[in-house]
Amino acid sequence: MHDVIAHSISVISVQAAFGRLVAEDRPAEARGALEAIETTGRETLAELRRMLGVLREDSEAPELAPAPGLADLERLAERTRRAGLRVDLAVTGEVAPMPPGLAAAGYRIVQEALTNVVKHAGATTRASPSVTATAS
Repeated sequence: MHDVIAHSISVISVQAAFGRLVAEDRPAEARGALEAIETTGRETLAELRRMLGVLREDSEAPELAPAPGLADLERLAERTRRAGLRVDLAVTGEVAPMPPGLAAAGYRIVQEALTNVVKHAGATTRASPSVTATAS
């Protein structure tokens, strides 16, 4: 849960700062930042609801969506690009079907790396996450 919140808040914070910076002179870019904030917020809320639904003890069945996995890395990279970070994602090899927990762990590792770049290196930096799939 920490990874979801940390990444999303980092993206939202960078977009909000950028939007405030360009609001008067470049309103179209400020609107783009607001759209990125809205999209990130909605996606984060949906994922948090899914996670919290799993933790519920009542009999009401939560609406569950699959946890993000390696197939969702491009969407993660695109969301991070909207925060202003240049992301050059490279996935080599064929990602074979795997247990959902393993796919989610791979996604979270890349997410944490991108979050750290946004938080510590600034959004004007470039990140080049690379995932290599090999047969075992």
